Amino acid sequence: MAVVNEVFTPTEAELAHAQEVVVAFGAATARGEASVTVGGRMVDYPVVAAAERTVALAEAFGTRKG
Repeated sequence: MAVVNEVFTPTEAELAHAQEVVVAFGAATARGEASVTVGGRMVDYPVVAAAERTVALAEAFGTRKG
């Protein structure tokens, strides 16, 4: 089970990035935009969906150091 947790539990850094993506995209859509740049990368709906899954995993199982 430890291996599964190590592979699928987001790191603190992954969670922080996912939260940044979700917040930035929320602000962009409030302005009527369908994409935004976060950390030099384009963020659109599929990227936000992945970020939301990361946040949900962290909420359900916590994070690991890294």
